[in-house]
Amino acid sequence: MLQATAQKDSIAFNKERKNQLVKKIIIPTTLIVGGSLFSGSKSEINFQNTIRKGLGKGVTTSLDDYFRYAPMAELAIANVIGLKSKNHWFDQTKNLFIIDLASFVTVRSLKSMTKRSRPNNQYIYNSFPSGHTTLAFSNATMLYYEYKEHHPVFAYSGYAFAVATGTLRVLNDRHWVGDVLVGAGIGMLITHLVYKLEPLKNWNPFLQKKHVSFRPIINRDEFMVGINWRF
Repeated sequence: MLQATAQKDSIAFNKERKNQLVKKIIIPTTLIVGGSLFSGSKSEINFQNTIRKGLGKGVTTSLDDYFRYAPMAELAIANVIGLKSKNHWFDQTKNLFIIDLASFVTVRSLKSMTKRSRPNNQYIYNSFPSGHTTLAFSNATMLYYEYKEHHPVFAYSGYAFAVATGTLRVLNDRHWVGDVLVGAGIGMLITHLVYKLEPLKNWNPFLQKKHVSFRPIINRDEFMVGINWRF
C-alpha cells in the first residue's frame, strides 16, 4: 500500500515537473517561431525603416557590448557578497559554461546557414540570430533560476539588461527585429533545458572547499571571472 502510494506521488511529481517545463518554454518557443516568421518580411523591413527615420541621425552607442555581460556579472557579484542561491558557485560556473557553449554553437550554426546581411551593412552575412541578445537572455534566465526563491527582485533584474541589449542592437542598426527575437528565445530555451536536465549534476570537487572568492573582470569585448583561492 505504501509502495503504491509512493509510486503515485512520484508519477504526480514528475508530471508536475514536465508541466512546469512546458509552461516555461512557451515564451522562448513563441519568440523563436514568431521571430523566424517575421524575419525577412516586408513588415520587418518597414518597421526597421520607421525606427531609423524616427531616430533621425540614429543611435550610436556601445552600451549593448557591455549590457550583454551584465547578468553574468550579477551572478559573480552575488557570489562575492554571499547572496543565497539555488546552486553552489561551482555548479553555477559549470551550468554557465554549458549554457554559453550551447548558445554559441547554436547561434554560429544558424548564422552560417542563414547568411542574412546586417541592416547597416549588406555585405556582412551574419545577422541572424543576434549573438549579443542570445548571451544576454541566456545569462538573465540563469540569474532568474539561481535567485528567484530567495531574492526575486534581483532574479528578474537580468532581464532588464537583456531587453536593453536587444533593443540597442536594433536601434544601433546592427540587427533586424527578427534576429533579436530569435536570439532571445534561443538563450532562454537553452537555459531552461540545462536547468531541467542538470548535466554533470553530481560533479563538484569544490563543494567542501572554503576560502574561495570571485572577482569579475569586464571590458567591451569580453567578461571574465577571476577566482581567488586562499590555502
